[in-house]
Amino acid sequence: ENKSDQEIVDMSKKLDIDIAVDLMGYTYLNRFFIFEKRCAPIQINFLGFPCTTASKNIDYIISDKNIITKNDESNYSEKIIYLPNTFMVTDSERNISNKIISRDQYGLPNDSIILCSFSKFYKITPKIFDIWTNILKKYENTILWLSFDNYEGSVNLTNLIKKKNIDKNRIIFADKIQSNQDHLDRIKLADLCLDTFPYGSHSSCCDYIVAGLPIITIKGKSFASSVCSSILKSMELNELIAKDFEDYEKKIENLISDKDYLLNLKNKIITNKMKTSLFNIDRYTSKIEKAYEICFNNKLKNLNAENIIIE
Repeated sequence: ENKSDQEIVDMSKKLDIDIAVDLMGYTYLNRFFIFEKRCAPIQINFLGFPCTTASKNIDYIISDKNIITKNDESNYSEKIIYLPNTFMVTDSERNISNKIISRDQYGLPNDSIILCSFSKFYKITPKIFDIWTNILKKYENTILWLSFDNYEGSVNLTNLIKKKNIDKNRIIFADKIQSNQDHLDRIKLADLCLDTFPYGSHSSCCDYIVAGLPIITIKGKSFASSVCSSILKSMELNELIAKDFEDYEKKIENLISDKDYLLNLKNKIITNKMKTSLFNIDRYTSKIEKAYEICFNNKLKNLNAENIIIE
C-alpha cells in the first residue's frame, strides 16, 4: 500500500505475473490505475465491483449465466467468464455456533416475527421502504430489524415510520459487532430477511444462508441486482426470487402468514448447504482455475479474448 501505482506495475512485470485480478474496480480507495497501466498481460474484474469497468484494459469479468445473459453481453467492455451455478464464493468452513443466545440479548420481542435487513442504509430506496412499512401495517406482530449504519439515517427511518402512523418501537437497530461469528449467530434470531433493490445483498446474502435464514429478493437486470438471485438459484431456492415489487411483497406476506412454509424453507437451506457449490470451496477453486488456464493458453496463442463458459 506504500508503493506508487508505477512501482507496483514495475514489480508485477519484474515478477512475470501472467494474470492480475482486480477486486475493487472504482470502489473507495481503489488502485485502478495499476490496471490502466497494464500490470499484467491478462487482467480480470472479479467480485468487488459488480459492474463493467468500461475499460479497454480489463479483459474479463467473472460472472454466471443468471447474472449476465446472452442479451446483456454487449453492455460489458470485458469478455465474460461464466462460472457454473454462481460466481459468488464464500468460506465453506463458516457456520453458526452452538452458542445459546436469546432475542432478549438484542432487544428483540419474543412474540413477534422479526424481519431483518443488515444492508447499508443507502441501499434502502423509498419504494423498498414503502413495501416494508406496508408489511408492518398489515401484520401488527412484525418487527423491522436493521443494521445501525449511521445516526442520521436511523433518525430519518424512524421519522418515516412515525409519519406512517407506525409505532417507532417496531423498528429496531442492531449495533455493529466486530466478531463475524457473533453476527452469524444473531442472524438466526430473525425469521426472514428482506433484500434491497436495485442494489441487493451479496456477501450479506451468504451470511443469511449460513445462518439458515431465507431472504426474499427481486431479480433485476443489472449485475448488482442479480447477485442475490444467483446465490439463491445455486441453492435451489428459486421460490425466494421475486420478479417485481408486487411479487416481492406477496412472497413476504406468504412466508409471514405460513409458519410451516417458512420452517420448510429453513430446513431446505440446511439440507442444500451440504450439496450445492456455494459451500464447496474445492469445487469452486477447480472451476475458477480452469478459467484462468483457458485465459492463459489463449493469450499464449495470441488469440483475442472471447467469452469463456466453464461447465
